[in-house]
Amino acid sequence: MQELTIGAITIASETADTVTVNFSGERRTHDLEKIEEQWEFWPAATQRWRALGIRRVLVRNELAGAISSDYVRAFHSNLDRYGFDRTMRYAMVVRDARSRSVLSLGIALAKEAGWDIEIFAEEASAEAWLARPPA
Repeated sequence: MQELTIGAITIASETADTVTVNFSGERRTHDLEKIEEQWEFWPAATQRWRALGIRRVLVRNELAGAISSDYVRAFHSNLDRYGFDRTMRYAMVVRDARSRSVLSLGIALAKEAGWDIEIFAEEASAEAWLARPPA
C-alpha cells in the first residue's frame, strides 16, 4: 500500500479490519486550521475503509503543541460529518498526559453520543480494546 500523508496525518498500515493512523509533528496553531486538516483527511479515508469493510481505527496522536478544548469539542461532537459511522470503533493513543486530558473531553462527548471510542496512554491497551468482540 502506498503511504498517504496529508499534513501531519499518515496512514501507517491497513489490515483486513484495522487501520492505523499517525498524527505527528507540530499541531496547527489555529482551531480552523486543525478542523480543515481533519476535513481534508477523514471523509475520503473513512469512505474507503467502509468500502473495504474496515471497522477499527487506531490513531497514534503524537502531535506537539497546545491543544484547544474548543477544537476537541467541535471535532468529536461531529464525527459523522468527517465520515465516521457508528459501526466503526475508534481508539486513540496519546502518551502526553496534558494532551490526553484535553482530548478526553472530546472522547467523553462522543461516547455520550453513542460512538464506540476510547482514549489510551499505551498502544497495547488500545489494541486490546479494539480487538474485543462487537457489542
